[in-house]
Amino acid sequence: MIKMHWHIVFLFFSLFAVSFAHGENTRTWAQYCSDESKIVLDRFYEICDDTEALLVLHALMELHGGSNESEQQRERMGQSHQEIIFELLHLKKKSSSGDEVDAALDALSKGDRSKADHLLSKIINKYEDVMKEVAEAYRRKGTLWYAKDTEKALTAYRKAAQFQPNSPDIWNKLGQLNMQADNLPDAKSAFLNVIKQAEKNGEMSAEAYADLGRIYLRQKETKNALEAHKKALELEKTLDRKRMMANQYANIGEVYKVRGALKSALLMYEQALQLEKALDRKKVIALRYADLGDVHLARKETGEALKMYTSALKIEKSFTREEVMAKLYTSLGDVHRKRKEQSKALEIYNKALELEKKLGRTAGMAKLYASMGRIYSVRKEFAQAVKMYKQSLELEKKLGRREKMARRYADLGGEYQSLGELDQSVKMHDKSLELEKKLGDKKRIAKQFWVVGSVYQSLGRLEKAASAYKNSLKIDEKLGRSNELAERYAKLGSVYRKNGDLKQALTVYKRSLSINESKGNMSAVADDYSNLGGVYRIRKNKDKALAMYEKSMEVNEKLGRKKNVAINFSDMGKVYRIHREIARAVAMFEQSLEINQALNRKVGMAADYENMGKAYFIAAELDSAMGVFEKSLAINEEIHRKKGMSANYSSMGHIYRAQDLLDEALVMYEKSLSINEARGSKLGLADDYANMGNIYRMRSEYDAAIAMYEKSLKTNKDIGRKGEVATNYGNLGMIYRFKGELDKALNQLEKSKKMFVTIGAKDQVKLVQGWIDSLPKR
Repeated sequence: MIKMHWHIVFLFFSLFAVSFAHGENTRTWAQYCSDESKIVLDRFYEICDDTEALLVLHALMELHGGSNESEQQRERMGQSHQEIIFELLHLKKKSSSGDEVDAALDALSKGDRSKADHLLSKIINKYEDVMKEVAEAYRRKGTLWYAKDTEKALTAYRKAAQFQPNSPDIWNKLGQLNMQADNLPDAKSAFLNVIKQAEKNGEMSAEAYADLGRIYLRQKETKNALEAHKKALELEKTLDRKRMMANQYANIGEVYKVRGALKSALLMYEQALQLEKALDRKKVIALRYADLGDVHLARKETGEALKMYTSALKIEKSFTREEVMAKLYTSLGDVHRKRKEQSKALEIYNKALELEKKLGRTAGMAKLYASMGRIYSVRKEFAQAVKMYKQSLELEKKLGRREKMARRYADLGGEYQSLGELDQSVKMHDKSLELEKKLGDKKRIAKQFWVVGSVYQSLGRLEKAASAYKNSLKIDEKLGRSNELAERYAKLGSVYRKNGDLKQALTVYKRSLSINESKGNMSAVADDYSNLGGVYRIRKNKDKALAMYEKSMEVNEKLGRKKNVAINFSDMGKVYRIHREIARAVAMFEQSLEINQALNRKVGMAADYENMGKAYFIAAELDSAMGVFEKSLAINEEIHRKKGMSANYSSMGHIYRAQDLLDEALVMYEKSLSINEARGSKLGLADDYANMGNIYRMRSEYDAAIAMYEKSLKTNKDIGRKGEVATNYGNLGMIYRFKGELDKALNQLEKSKKMFVTIGAKDQVKLVQGWIDSLPKR
C-alpha cells in the first residue's frame, strides 16, 4: 500500500467537504482542481484528471455526509475515500485491468465495496510471486554477508521479512543475526515468530526454542530459559536427533549450573556426555568433561573436578584448539589453588596466560592475573599480589567491565592494607565503592561500606569508620539481612569502644548478641560475649567482665575454637591486670601462650608476651617486663608485624621512663612514631605524640611538651577518640599550670572535664575536677 501524505489528504478533504458535506460553497470542479491546487495536493492531483474518479468521490461524500456524523468522523471517511480512489487509479495505470477498475469505481460510488475488494485480491495474487522473488533476493544478499558483516546481513534480512513476512527461515536468520549483534529483544521476537509460523516444522521449532533458551539465560531469566530448553529437548526426542538431544541436555545443565542446582546440572551434563560418546564426537566430549569439571569444582569436589579437566585436556591436546586449552589450563589452575597447591596452580596459570596472550584474549588474561594475585596474597607476597591485581585492573579498564574493576580495586585495597599502606588502601576501597554505587548492587555496596569502615578503623579514623559502618547497616536493614546486621553492629561497637563511647558500644553489642542468639550463630555469640566483656573491662566492672569472658570461653570450648579460647584467657588476664591482681593476670596470659604455642600462632604468642610485660610493669618488675617485651619484639620482627613492633617500642619506652632514663625512652617512642608514620596509623601516632609530650614535660621542656600534646589532640580529634581528646586537654591544662598560665590551664581542664562527662567517664571527671580545685586562686 502506497504511503500517503496525510497533511495533503486533510487539505484535499477539506476542499471537498466544504462543497459536498455542507453545500455552503458553490465553487466549480475546475476551481478545486486548478493548477494551484494541484501543486498543494502533490500526487493526489491525479484524481482531478479522471472524471469518473471525481464523480465517485462526490458520490461517496454525499453518501456519508449526513448530519449525524461528527466533523472528525467525516474527515476520517474522507481520508479513506481519497486513499482507495487514488490507489485504484494507480492500479488502472499500472495494469491492463482498466475496465475492471472502472467497474470497481462505479460500484464504490454506490457504496458497494465488494467489487473493489475482489479486484484488489486479484492484483495481490498477481504480484505475490514477484514479492517472493524480491524476498529471496534479499535473503541471498543477507547470506552473502552473514559471516562477515552482521549489520549488512541484518539490513538485507529485514527487507526480506518485509516482502515475505511469513517465512520462518527468514525470521530464524534474523533471530540469529540479532543475537550476534546483541539485540536480544529483537532476537527474542524473531524466534517467537519462527515458533508461531513453523508449527508443523519440528526441526525449526526445536532450534528456535533452543535459541530462545540461550537468550533467556543471557537475560538471567533462568526459569524461562529452562522451559524453552526443555521444549526443545522434547521436540528433539520426537525427531530422534541424538546430536541435538545431547546439545539440549548440555544447555539444560548450563541453566541448572547458573541457578545453583548443581546436582541437577551434573545429571544433565552426564546424559549429554553419554550421548556424545555414543556419537563419538571427541571435540564435544572434551567440552562436556570441562562442564562436569566446572560443576564438581563449584561443589568443592576438587578430586572429581581434577579428573574431568584432565580428561578434557588429554582429548584437546590432539586437536590443539588453543582457546579451549587456555580455558582448561585456567580451570585446572583453579582446582590446584583451591586444593592449596599454590606452586602447581601458578605453574598451570602461566601456561594458560601464555595461550591467552597468543590469542589476544583480554578477558582471559584479566581473569588469570586476578587468580595469580590471590595466590600471592595467600602466600603473603603482597607486593607481587599488588602487581598482579594492577595488571588485571588495567585489562578490565580496556574491556570497560565496571563490575570486575570494582572487584580489582577492592583486591588492591586489601593488599595495601596487608602491606601497612593504609592511605593507599583507603583510596582503592573508595574507588571500588564508587563503582559499586554506580552498578547499584545493594549487597555489594553494603559490603564495600563495611570494608571501607574496617580500613578507616585500622587507620584510627574512628568517626569515618563509624559513618561507613552505619551506611552499611542502613542498607542491610532495608534488605533484611540479619546475619550481616549482627556483624555490622559488632564492628560499630568496636569503634564506639575505641573512642570511649562505652554506652553506645554496649547497646550495639547487645543488638548483635540478640540477633546471633536467635539465629543460633554460636561462634558469633561467643564473640559477642567477648566484646561485651571488653566494655565491662574498660569500665572496671570486674565481675561482669569476667562473667562475659567465661560465657564466651564456654561456647568456644564446645565449638573447638582453640585460638579464641586463648584470646579469652588473655582478656581475663587483662581484667586481673587492671585490678592489680598480677599473679592471676600472668597465669591467664601463660595459659593463652601455651595454646598459641601449640597452634604455632605467632601473632598470639607476641601479644601474650606483650601482655605479660604490661603486668610485670604494673608490679614494678621492670627487668621481667623488659625481658618479655624483647621476646614479643623478636616475634613481631620475624613475622613483619609492624603494628606489634610499634606497641613493643612504646612499652619499652614506658619502662625507660619509669627508670627515669628519659633519653632512652624518647628513642623508643620515636621508633614507634616512625613505624606508625609509615603505616599511616593515626591512632598509633596520637599515642606516640602524647608519650613524647610526657617525656618533654618530665624534662620541664614545656613548649616542646605543648607542641606534642597539641599534635596528639589534633590527631585524636581527626579520628574521633573522645576519651583521648579529654586526656590531651587535661595534659595541656597541667602544663599551663606549671607555666603559671592559669587562665589557659583552667580553660583546658574545663574542656577535659566536659568531654569526660560526655562519654560517662566518672572517675576521670573526679580526677580533673580535683585538678581544677587545686589551681591557685587568681
